[in-house]
Amino acid sequence: MSRCRATLDCNQLGRLASLTHLALSGCHLTTVPPQLSTLTNLVHLNLATNRLEGHGWGYLLPLTRLASLDLRHQLGNRRLLLPGGLLALCSLRVRMYCGTCVLSKPEYC
Repeated sequence: MSRCRATLDCNQLGRLASLTHLALSGCHLTTVPPQLSTLTNLVHLNLATNRLEGHGWGYLLPLTRLASLDLRHQLGNRRLLLPGGLLALCSLRVRMYCGTCVLSKPEYC
C-alpha cells in the first residue's frame, strides 16, 4: 500500500504480533509510533513519505528481525539520526533519498 487508505489506529498495532511486512508510507507520521516496538516479527517496514523527525527511533530497537527499513522522502527533513543500536542488526538495509544505502556494520557482521 503506497498511501494510507484507512485511518491508522496505532493502538491496534500490538494485536498484530505475527506481522512480518508493514507499510505505513504516506500516513503523515511525525514520530515513530511506540506500538511498533511490539511487532518483533517485522522483517520489512516501510515508513517512506512521512514527516518523521528525530523522535521515537528507539522503538525500532526491539525489531531484531528487521531486514528492510524504507525511509525515503521524509518531507521537510533532510537529516535523520537513527540510533546506533540499529547498526547491530547485521542484515538491515535502509532505503533513503538516493536509492539503497547500507549502514556501516560492526566488524562481527
